[in-house]
Amino acid sequence: RSSDLWQLCRFGVYQYVVINFILTVISFPCELAGKYEEGEFSLTNAWLYICFVANLSQIWAIYCLVLFYKATKQELKPLRPFWKFLVIKAVIFFSFWQ
Repeated sequence: RSSDLWQLCRFGVYQYVVINFILTVISFPCELAGKYEEGEFSLTNAWLYICFVANLSQIWAIYCLVLFYKATKQELKPLRPFWKFLVIKAVIFFSFWQ
């Protein structure tokens, strides 16, 4: 059903926003406690876990955007949505790796 697909896609994109905010809030006390060393792959380092969760969230959001694009490609064809879709994907990707 199209409403189920819409709900899945909407949830997939919104979860990225919420999880990214939560991970940012978590990183502050970890940094103050000396447990957040960016780029260090240690099991005692919070950065590893935050990076892992952020990447999963990012992959899910992009997957949902691809589903949405495929489902609405014909209806949106006159608007040529591919480049707009690509920009949204780039914002999601580069916002994490900034």
